[in-house]
Amino acid sequence: MKRIVELSHILEPGKEEYKLEVDIFPVTKRFPTYKSRPNDRYIMTELSIETHCGTHIEFPLHYIPDGRDVSEFSAEELIGPGVVIDCTHRGRDEEITLEDIKKSERCIKEGSIVLIRTDLDKNYRTERAHDRPYIAIEAIKWLIQKKIKVLGIDCTGIEKRGKAFQESHYLLFKNNIPLIEYLCNLKAIQSTDFTVFILPVRIRGVEAMPTRVIAIEDLQVQL
Repeated sequence: MKRIVELSHILEPGKEEYKLEVDIFPVTKRFPTYKSRPNDRYIMTELSIETHCGTHIEFPLHYIPDGRDVSEFSAEELIGPGVVIDCTHRGRDEEITLEDIKKSERCIKEGSIVLIRTDLDKNYRTERAHDRPYIAIEAIKWLIQKKIKVLGIDCTGIEKRGKAFQESHYLLFKNNIPLIEYLCNLKAIQSTDFTVFILPVRIRGVEAMPTRVIAIEDLQVQL
């Protein structure tokens, strides 16, 4: 039996940390060659959005001058077997250690999409949004050696706060590993057998993109 789990936040114009503005307009006023009957509703929406708004995925171009952008990653590179690592015992400014990550070593294969669960998605759009742990550099290097496909986390980031150089981002991007920040609902995943789908809009020259992320689980049915 298949089960779909939503892993991305709903965005609310005017309520996000980063810019998200929505302008709704009648199509026929902006495009006079388009036609509609006088009383019909016929609208379009213009979005003004910063690329790190809400659940978003970051690509090498974010840190690497000649790095790949969102348009250059194939669907195959953003879909794959998922692994959730429970790090809910780590709180604000605490380190997610290599030992924490290695607890799931048997499940992490080449091509895995690794999702770090902190349950701090509960702080989304609150004054505590940036109260989070960080991932140890040696853990990042170990995941790179395992040749994972994507790394994700359900809070605002993976770096130790206050550092001028975001080494974890740099290491991931140098190895063509995208990073998802501010996932949600990882606790809803019940199975160790699931596939993650990450499908951002492909725009050339863009270093990150808000995205919808889902997991499709294979659940064992008791007969």
